[in-house]
Amino acid sequence: MLKRILLFVVLPLGLFALAGYYWLGGFNQITIEVVKEPARPILGKHYQGQYGDLALRKIFVEAKQLQQSNTIQGLLTVVNLDSISANNQSINQLIGITLTDQSTTIPSGYQLDTIPSGTYVRATLQANPLVMPQPKTVNEQIAAYADEHQLTISGIPIEFYPSSGTLWIEMAIE
Repeated sequence: MLKRILLFVVLPLGLFALAGYYWLGGFNQITIEVVKEPARPILGKHYQGQYGDLALRKIFVEAKQLQQSNTIQGLLTVVNLDSISANNQSINQLIGITLTDQSTTIPSGYQLDTIPSGTYVRATLQANPLVMPQPKTVNEQIAAYADEHQLTISGIPIEFYPSSGTLWIEMAIE
């Protein structure tokens, strides 16, 4: 009886879960490369507070809607203004859109800032957010890549969302 339950219930459920994980991109590798970037203007709002706060989500969703409405052309971006530690749940971020068209008028409540030019280590993730690796895992892989290539990174990640299911995380090389 137990063998039948395992064979006809547990095994198909396990295979179904594995297939779903694969379909969502759970087995996709993180690609890491060094890129040179010019100064990039970012239109955004500052958030300082607890990670997971409703105000943080509201700012992110508002920026995403602004970008998707084609009112402003660019990439949805989150700039971590302080290094993130596991002990500290407080964050300081600039959430907005990296502009591709600089003739954009600034909406009310937004401010214009600049991501400095320079050389960055970029990790590219392509998967559904449900199965993307945790930020800690990605940051560890970026640090390992930097160590392997004898690079010193700033430790302050910048997240870009170029399309649905794609995430770039960049850290400046010092």
